[in-house]
Amino acid sequence: MNLLNENSTYAEVIESPELKRLKDISFLGILGYCRTRGFNYSTRYEHSLSVANKCYMYAQKKNLSRLEERYLVLAGLLHDIGHCNFSHSLEPVFMNRFSISHHDVTRHLILSSSNLVKIWNKYNINSRRIVDTIEGLSTHRDKIVTKMPVNFDTLDGIARTESHFSHSNTSWKICKQVFQVMCNGDRWENHVSIFDSFWQQKERVYSSYIYTHRFRFIELLFRELFMNEKYLDISHYFLSDSEMQNEFPWVTQLINDLKSNYSHGFIINQLNKLKKFGDVVTTSSRRFQINLNKEFSVFKNQRYLVSEEIQVSSI
Repeated sequence: MNLLNENSTYAEVIESPELKRLKDISFLGILGYCRTRGFNYSTRYEHSLSVANKCYMYAQKKNLSRLEERYLVLAGLLHDIGHCNFSHSLEPVFMNRFSISHHDVTRHLILSSSNLVKIWNKYNINSRRIVDTIEGLSTHRDKIVTKMPVNFDTLDGIARTESHFSHSNTSWKICKQVFQVMCNGDRWENHVSIFDSFWQQKERVYSSYIYTHRFRFIELLFRELFMNEKYLDISHYFLSDSEMQNEFPWVTQLINDLKSNYSHGFIINQLNKLKKFGDVVTTSSRRFQINLNKEFSVFKNQRYLVSEEIQVSSI
């Protein structure tokens, strides 16, 4: 299904400058520029269209009204519109220095961007309902976009992440199975093993790729370099990846170095140059576990757990 051809409302949102900016924002942040086997660069724009497409297919399968479909699809399109350049890799820096997060910016753009407000007025769209749908506040069904433990956002994100780092299609197959269950029946509790397999896959993808020793150090280096960047200001939040590279040429050099010299030793040498760390660094990561003692529930999750793990690593 091509959203551009399906509905003029969606087409205008897709063509808005706010959404098109995501074409130049790496889905995996700085890690998206690292040389890996099976390299498959993707953007927040591609991810957003994919989540919106899932919302549309779900609405069709469930025979939802056109109104319900509209808000689910718009939530899928716009749920990441507030991401800064380099996505999650750089957001902690903007949060630390300027107290700004992509959730806040997403909400602000949907409610206040002049380009989007013109579309809302033209088609009589309630922008507050789009925000509430993203945040899972309007109806229980809205949580399926981003707020349930297993949602359309994470289904696409996990499959997309593995396709970047590996030739394996395991995540894609599992995510497809979960999506089919979500679309084809209301008694999801009859398919607990499928949802469990996704949560196990999520843990595997994060631990095997995102939270590896090397990648944690790359993100730490990237963030510390920007924490020390005296010319960084809040207006830089709204630039794209390439615009940030133009603004700060050392970013391009770092990316080229990471591509040409992908060794752990290179990263350690760069961290040592900052003269901030001693023999060890502390980073955090998330763990995704299943509480097998708790029943599966669509509305009240106690089975799928997320915890934060502090890791101390020597350099």
